[in-house]
Amino acid sequence: MSDLQKLEKATDKIQKLLEWSKQNTMLVGILITVIPGVAVGGYNVITKANEIIEMYEEFNSVAGNASKALRKVESLEEKSSTQQESIIKMQERLSDTMLNAREAKTVADSTQKEVRSLARAQEVELKAMNDSMRAELNAVKKASTNRLGN
Repeated sequence: MSDLQKLEKATDKIQKLLEWSKQNTMLVGILITVIPGVAVGGYNVITKANEIIEMYEEFNSVAGNASKALRKVESLEEKSSTQQESIIKMQERLSDTMLNAREAKTVADSTQKEVRSLARAQEVELKAMNDSMRAELNAVKKASTNRLGN
């Protein structure tokens, strides 16, 4: 087929299309009106779907971050409870130590009082013995001295 024949054939098809469009003007007008509307509507639907997908991905990201934060809070709560238990044990040990210290102080005080009272008793006993020996010594002195002065 030569170029001229191809051109004639294409021209013939275009003329048929023009005739058809003249006959079906209303249909062509509807197509011209509907096709861009459908295209714009499709574009809007695709754009909105992309926005929804992005929001969903952001939601998944936020949900993941929230889940991580929740796990961190749970681990911090566990650590906090462990530390509270340690503090309670330390407080119990401290109260036991304070009780032992008070008991030791009481024992030391009572021992000191007992030692002091024993020392006082010994002192009184020794003083009495000393006084009695002095009295005897004085009696011996009196008895051994010459009354006549010789």
